Amino acid sequence: MSTIHIRDWPWEHVRKMFRVYGAQIQTLALRGEQLALQVRYRYQYFFDHPADLDAKNSLCDALEDYLKRDQRDVDKIDLANRFDHGLRNSQ
Repeated sequence: MSTIHIRDWPWEHVRKMFRVYGAQIQTLALRGEQLALQVRYRYQYFFDHPADLDAKNSLCDALEDYLKRDQRDVDKIDLANRFDHGLRNSQ
């Protein structure tokens, strides 16, 4: 079973994801959340270099990491601790 990554999607689908999650990414980036900052920086770089395929792939990878962050306990704990939501590492 092969995994489909965001970089394999048609660009229009990636743009739709940014329309859905863009405001949330921006808000978290302004608060210093690392994955959101990575997406924001890579988006800006791709915007400045639209013909750079590596920049596009890097942006797609950052978006995928951002969207998968809810699946990684360490990122949930880090985000909760950073914004003092009371979730602590119980391990």
